[in-house]
Amino acid sequence: MIFKNFILSIFMAVGFLSFSQQTFSGTQVITYSYEGEGADMMAQYMPQGMISYYGKDKSAVDFKGAAMEAMMNRVVTTPTESFAVNDSKKHIYTLDKELVDSNQPEMENLDVTKVDGETKDILGYNCEKYVVTMNQMGIELSMVMWVTNKYALPEYEVPFSQDASFEVLKKANIKGLVLRLESDIPVPGASIKMIMETTILDTTPVAESIFEKPAGYEKKKFADMQLGGY
Repeated sequence: MIFKNFILSIFMAVGFLSFSQQTFSGTQVITYSYEGEGADMMAQYMPQGMISYYGKDKSAVDFKGAAMEAMMNRVVTTPTESFAVNDSKKHIYTLDKELVDSNQPEMENLDVTKVDGETKDILGYNCEKYVVTMNQMGIELSMVMWVTNKYALPEYEVPFSQDASFEVLKKANIKGLVLRLESDIPVPGASIKMIMETTILDTTPVAESIFEKPAGYEKKKFADMQLGGY
């Protein structure tokens, strides 16, 4: 159950949303890497990368690599619905608000601190460093975000509450787009850091077909998705 909730939180965390002078639309390519004890095992199940597509009022994510790609190839969010697509099984898994609410833990003791004087150049964008700590389900979580104020992702009206990362930046009133995220993963018996870094940021408009349901796929509930025994 812990692993399944973690999978759910990963694909809800399509991107870190915030507010800025210019709203980003287009394609964001992100690579994943894992460090620390147990990192090789985690890499077998978690994404090696993802491609996020942002339209005017909808978004989609393609997962690349390992078990994540086998479980779901694409997750789509529109103003009226959200669903995951599995191409090998030809299934569409619906995601409803009740499921999200029951699996989205509350953030407690949230602290977001900007580290003055520390910046990083990513794809030619100057990014500022923020350190985030919080408690969820009795577990202490920590992460480092590298944020550019050039763009922000669209704040969509969706049929379920935005992911926890959106709430982090919203509550901290951070204006920008995260291009790199370094997060400690709380896995029993292991010490793992997950690093998500943007490798491509393309403002070319996304084709509407990206957000459409594949024809002929069987509709299922997200709870019916098989997660490799977890």
